[in-house]
Amino acid sequence: MQSTVRDRKTGEFKEIMPKLPRAKKTIAEIHRESGVIAENIRMLMGRSGDTADTLAGFVGINGRTVRNRLHEPWTFRLEELEAVAMRYDVTIRQLMSPIRFEDDE
Repeated sequence: MQSTVRDRKTGEFKEIMPKLPRAKKTIAEIHRESGVIAENIRMLMGRSGDTADTLAGFVGINGRTVRNRLHEPWTFRLEELEAVAMRYDVTIRQLMSPIRFEDDE
């Protein structure tokens, strides 16, 4: 089905194509960094010997909330990521990209 619109400059009508519906994206496609964030946080927790409860105490949220955020990392709030980055002495940008340590190679 075609629609027409009137050109403001010329006053003529022209046909326009309707917008096609887009396929819905998955959470992984929309938030592709989120999986990396969760993986990095788990790795940093393991290297420092932290549990979800100890990290939660530092961040200022409940331990159950930390576990939920690690399970669904796209739900992290910016303030929480900033606190996590501060805890492990990394930047938020580093949390969003795979972290490599020299002694891991």
